[in-house]
Amino acid sequence: MPLSLLDISNSLKNAKVCLKIPELAGGHVVEVNGHPVSSSGGYCVVYKFQLANGNYKALRIWHKDLSLLPDLPEVAEKVANELGRLQSDYFVDYKYYDKAILVAGQFYPAVVMDWCEGQDLKDYISANVGDSSKMQSLANQFKKMVKFFHDNEISHGDLQHGNIRIRPNGTICVLDYDSMYVPALEGKTEYIKGLPSFQHPTARDANEFLNPKVDYFSESVIYLALMLLIKDPSLWTNEVKRCDDILLFDNNDLLNINNTSSRIFKYRNEVSHSILWLVRYLQSFMKQDSLNSLLPLEKVIDPYIHGEKRSQSQSTKPQPTTVKSTVNVADVINSLKK
Repeated sequence: MPLSLLDISNSLKNAKVCLKIPELAGGHVVEVNGHPVSSSGGYCVVYKFQLANGNYKALRIWHKDLSLLPDLPEVAEKVANELGRLQSDYFVDYKYYDKAILVAGQFYPAVVMDWCEGQDLKDYISANVGDSSKMQSLANQFKKMVKFFHDNEISHGDLQHGNIRIRPNGTICVLDYDSMYVPALEGKTEYIKGLPSFQHPTARDANEFLNPKVDYFSESVIYLALMLLIKDPSLWTNEVKRCDDILLFDNNDLLNINNTSSRIFKYRNEVSHSILWLVRYLQSFMKQDSLNSLLPLEKVIDPYIHGEKRSQSQSTKPQPTTVKSTVNVADVINSLKK
């Protein structure tokens, strides 16, 4: 059965008896005006928990009926083990507890995470969109982070602005690990498909199992958005800022990527080669029916970067301001099929 948020809150008010997590002993849920500071999503509720020493943790409890999502506790446990092994700043400290909290006479699992201060991706962009240096640093950090994921054969599974946090010191990390893939989860069913405006509209829905390649599409969508905002900050309109479900493009832009109705289509002849390269690759990605046919961000971007450097080093003449692109869509599509 799904858990009532009221029942969870009542248990947390009696944490000394109901909460069986040693590292939280002596602490309490943070309250404002008598109500716990929490955030509830489709699968879990997250409480801000203050430890006895004054530090903060995030306590995540599934309120969804776990009989409908039977693998989620195992996913959490194996993800916790892998993140503990990796010890990367791209993640917060994350621990899984099987019998963590007593609610209505029954024990339920929970996860304890470091409470991550900072801004989510949209809030950070809103504060810094006019600063090209900070925006370029963000794009570089994002590219470096997803390559770390690829090198370690892991994926986040739900890369989107709400799950990407920029700390006060400017470093980047991801939150919400319910959809993650780590090698120990090979063959496990995928339940969480991610936010539609960041996902391949057909291949992601058709994907059956947790997969190290599920981020490939969303990371290119995010990186393209960052590149466009660096080039033209005026794209960050009030309409975009107010929409909780998108970063810069919506699902219709992806579905109609080869049509004039898509806001991405207008950049198909962009004179900035990095943007042109990304748009052409996203167009080619949309022709694929499997996530296994897609490429990670560094394999999309690096050939362009290295080709540009070779071209610059071999050139003995000043380059014109505008250079006609030599990117060939057919070559891009054929490269994906190899």
